[in-house]
Amino acid sequence: MVYVRISMKYGLRKRTLELLSKYGIRPKKRLSQSFLVNDFIVERLLMFLDLKPTDTVMDIGAGLGLLTKLIAEKVKMVIAVEIDPVLVRVLKDTTSGMNNVKIIESDIMKLNLPNVDKIFSNVPYNISSPLVIKLLRERCFKTAILTFQKEFGLRMLARPGTSSYGRLSVITSLYGNVEKLMTIGRGSFYPPPRVDSIAIRLKPSGEEYIELMSKVESLTAKLFSQRRRKVRKVLEKFNLKMPELPIEFLDKRVYELTPLEILKLAALLSNDISSHIAAS
Repeated sequence: MVYVRISMKYGLRKRTLELLSKYGIRPKKRLSQSFLVNDFIVERLLMFLDLKPTDTVMDIGAGLGLLTKLIAEKVKMVIAVEIDPVLVRVLKDTTSGMNNVKIIESDIMKLNLPNVDKIFSNVPYNISSPLVIKLLRERCFKTAILTFQKEFGLRMLARPGTSSYGRLSVITSLYGNVEKLMTIGRGSFYPPPRVDSIAIRLKPSGEEYIELMSKVESLTAKLFSQRRRKVRKVLEKFNLKMPELPIEFLDKRVYELTPLEILKLAALLSNDISSHIAAS
């Protein structure tokens, strides 16, 4: 695999500052706007994305369009999604003349996602969790390269029994393959966030369990609101029927349950357990 060379007259940091100044833009905190301005990090991320001439790529939170343009130079089509109408105006100017860029001004959480080969996004912190769940539910892509605040990314990767393990860990383990790619220092962004970030490769999986996903989402929301309590106590609190499980299972603390144990519990509570889950 080779590096993608950035064919821009200016570095990303300089170009970003120029565009913000030209259009009189101040990044909005309420939208968690922070632009990736480190050329080397972008090269690495595009390398991980492994762009092909036949690819259709969705760029979520396309922003000023500088990275959108780099991607579009290498692929068949880019679908650039941006919620901020001010940034959409810049995005249109940045990608002007590129016939393979389709710009959608929309809240990604309200959009019916199109089928694409790959997804690229510096994910705004305020939608990180719902976006990951939406991507895994709609399964509209083959692979995604996503950057998150470091703490959030580590929650995606967390194992049972650890302090970071929770609802997100369970859902991504059951319905996705998650791989840490690298840590990205806060200085690689403008304006710099308060914390470092982490790059994640995400691929959909768990097709055989997809019919239980909504039940897993609902159950994990209840369980992890009481993560240190015993499972049976949480079931009693939410008036959920006690399934036929060994007492040692019900006496486990919520944060000790494996994703497959939670899947089995969700299936039992919904009377929808299959033989391959029962045997797991």
